[in-house]
Formats: sequence, C-alpha cells, structure tokens
Amino acid sequence: MIPLLIALQVFSPSDPTGLRPLYEQAIELRKSRHGEASAEAAAAMADYGRFLSRISDPAAHEWLSRALTIRESLDDKQALALSLERTDRPRAEALHQEVGEKAKGELAAVSWSRLANSAEGRNATPLAERAYRAAVAASVNEEKLAIRLNELALFLKGKGSLKEAEPLLRRAVGIQQKGMGAKSPELGATLNNLSGLLLDLKRPAEAEPHARRAIEIFEGTLGLTHVRTGIAASNLADVLSARGLNAEAFKRYKQALVIFEKELGPDHAWTRDVRQALRP
Repeated sequence: MIPLLIALQVFSPSDPTGLRPLYEQAIELRKSRHGEASAEAAAAMADYGRFLSRISDPAAHEWLSRALTIRESLDDKQALALSLERTDRPRAEALHQEVGEKAKGELAAVSWSRLANSAEGRNATPLAERAYRAAVAASVNEEKLAIRLNELALFLKGKGSLKEAEPLLRRAVGIQQKGMGAKSPELGATLNNLSGLLLDLKRPAEAEPHARRAIEIFEGTLGLTHVRTGIAASNLADVLSARGLNAEAFKRYKQALVIFEKELGPDHAWTRDVRQALRP
C-alpha cells in the first residue's frame, strides 16, 4: 500500500523577485525611524528572511540570523530553523528542539513536527518518535492535528506498531469528517492510510469500505487522472486482491497503471510495482 500524506500549501508568488525591493525598503525605513537594533527593524528583517526562505534564497539565513540576534524570539528561531533544514540539519534540529521545549501551541507543534521529520530521515528513531508524539500533544488546530496524527500513525506503522497506529488514524478521520466535510481530499488521504493499515493487520474486509470511499473522494474532487486517484486505485486493488476479488482488482490496477505511466513515467517505482501486480 502507498501511504498518502496531506500536503501543506506552499507560498508561490508568480514573480517573487519583484517583492524584494519592498521588503528592503521596509527594513531601511524602520532602521531610520527606530534604530539599527530596534525591535521594529528586527521584525522587518525577520519578515524578509521568511520570504526569502519560502523562495529558497540562501540569503534568508543572514536576515533571519540578524533578526534573531536582536530579538532572540522563538518565532525567529523557528523561522531560522526552517531555512536551515537543507543546509545545516544539526543546527536546524537543535533550534526546532529548543522551540518545541520552550513554546506552546502551534508554534511548538510545528517545530516538533519538523524535528520529527528530520530525525526520521536520518533514522534517529527514538528522537523521531518523541517529537511526533510531542507534535500531536502540542497541536491546538484541529486540521493540523489530523495531519500530525497521520504522521505519527505512519511512523508507528513503519516500525511495526500497527495496533497503536489504528486509533490515531480513526481519530484523524473523525476530526476531518467534522471539520472538512465528507468529501475533502485530506479525508481521502487518511481513509487511504487507514485502509492500508487494516490490510496490514490482515483485516481486508474492514479495509475495503475505507479504500472505496477514498477513491470516490479523489475521483470526485481531483479527477480521474490525478496521481492521488492512481494511488487510491492501486491501494483499493491491493485490498480487493486480498479479498479474492481478482477481476475488479485487475481493473483497478489497470486504472492506476494508466495514471502512473502518464503522470510519473514508465520507470517510476509505483509504475513498476503496479505493472508487476498485473503479471499473471
């Protein structure tokens, strides 16, 4: 089964370079009015650094560091950590851990989640698990809590703690059905993950309605050719195959193959996996 994570929206201006002079003018204006080392100037530097970080400009580190030197705020430390994740992982992790331990609410939850992702990426399993659990505990935004429940559940599934992962995904389903509606793609992703977990638990009959509902959501909201629809088709096929419903499973694998070949290419791992499943 292919897990589905819920993607966060990313700031993507059509022409970000045009905004640079505006940020720089704001910094100079605040320096002239309030002083080089004023909180107001630091706030403008931090805003500019965050903007540069969103467009992957390496100069982000400089501006965020300058703001942090003046203000030493947890918000600035988190922003700097986010900008350093690709270039200085140890420092980024240290900053995220500091923010997680000192802050509260969503500020803490974001840093714990980012620390967990980073630690899992380098196979630091104990730290990753502690950070994933801390992110869930700190979350106050229900929609983001559902995302973090998915993250923790998939992590636990990966380490073989399947039974512990199940109630987390069921809780996420409840949150999303209430807050996002019965046809949101985010709910579809969680249902997909839940069906995959139930299949791993050797409960394909319980997995089937969740897998069917997931693909219905994706076909209705994202369309028949979207990669997520292909993932849902492939996962439903896995469930159907486990139930002995081979004819329908074959059709769903074919559906997934067409999507993956077009959208991902013939050599993508998912394309190869589905092609292998179709072989007699």
